[in-house]
Amino acid sequence: MTLDETILPTIAGSIFGSQYVPQKKLGNVNTKYYNLTMAVGILGISSIIFTILFLFGKPSLHWIPLVIAFIGGIVWSMGNRLSIGAVNRIGMSKATILFNLVSVFSFIFGILFFAERIGVFKAIGMPIIICGSVIVAAISNEEKTELNWPGIIVAILASLLFSIFNTFANESISSLSNPTIPYYVSAFLISLGSLVGNLLFTNTPKKMREWLGKPPKFHYWALIGGIIWGIAIFVSLYSLAAYGLSFTIPILQTVQLIISALWGILYFKEIHQRKHLFLYLIGAGVSIVGILLFSK
Repeated sequence: MTLDETILPTIAGSIFGSQYVPQKKLGNVNTKYYNLTMAVGILGISSIIFTILFLFGKPSLHWIPLVIAFIGGIVWSMGNRLSIGAVNRIGMSKATILFNLVSVFSFIFGILFFAERIGVFKAIGMPIIICGSVIVAAISNEEKTELNWPGIIVAILASLLFSIFNTFANESISSLSNPTIPYYVSAFLISLGSLVGNLLFTNTPKKMREWLGKPPKFHYWALIGGIIWGIAIFVSLYSLAAYGLSFTIPILQTVQLIISALWGILYFKEIHQRKHLFLYLIGAGVSIVGILLFSK
């Protein structure tokens, strides 16, 4: 690992760590309609970046990785809808820690589908990540004494879907058995798939009218969230193609965790009781140690 190699995953993690800020600016949002507007923003910025890079690269294309990336975008749209619901229920800082289970699920999929080997550090890191997530999940809401189990479960399910998405994305750009496509082509197809996936849930004239009838402020922040994510996916896929899944994901997840925590705690004041903040910092620290071990 060199300093130059860590720059891109760090940038991607920093951008991903800010993707829920626009949602938090709105407060609790309608997950279905916010996700759809966000997908419009993703496709918009992706189309611009893709067009520029495609004109310079003029790559050869193969239908198998194109379909894989497109399906990955649909899977991501379902996971992102769940993640928005998790942030609504348990906050940005707590949800982001639970999203680190992506590293665990992705590793399991890597063993099942990509014949990845179980190294000593990964075997140690996996339970540590889970332990950190459990500590954070055990923190009750500031106003209530009981745990928000629906929010916790939704966050875990979102992590599972994000892991499936990572598997599809990685397969499209670095397959061992199928043709591959450049990272920017994969990013564009993922963006297109994300919009189609959202339209599957907004498939009636009534729902479309309700979506279009949302106030301009709603669409403005959702578009900003989509643009943030759209830029991040290009950077992260470039890093995946250049440095690989096992190198990129742990760095990206660690930086995303830190940035999201800073937003959630310092800016949005999601956790202000000392005992809860202490537990959160312990859980976050444990998760970061697990992720770093996972990258060895």
